[in-house]
Amino acid sequence: MSKYSLTITFQTLEELSDFVTLYNKMYNKAEEKKTVKTISDKRGSKTVNLHQKAKEYRALNPELSYRQCLIFVSKPEQEQQQPELIEVEQEPEQNKKSFEIYEDNLII
Repeated sequence: MSKYSLTITFQTLEELSDFVTLYNKMYNKAEEKKTVKTISDKRGSKTVNLHQKAKEYRALNPELSYRQCLIFVSKPEQEQQQPELIEVEQEPEQNKKSFEIYEDNLII
């Protein structure tokens, strides 16, 4: 286990007292923030709930993307409708033109 040391020298007892007072205020403020944050941190709680609902909805509808599920559960209940899946058809192979490269046509 390593040991560390910090030595601070002050010219007067008043400077030392001011430093200790300021340090204690900063330390207590940091501790207070940690305590407040862990006890009643409501920031982000809606987002956490939203993602949880999206995961549950995705488990019931695996054919949908996570993004679609997230959008669906984020809407108010009266606006929620089952998202429709759109199937995209690929072009048949015979419609594609062949492409050939000849050495004579290359620009160097």
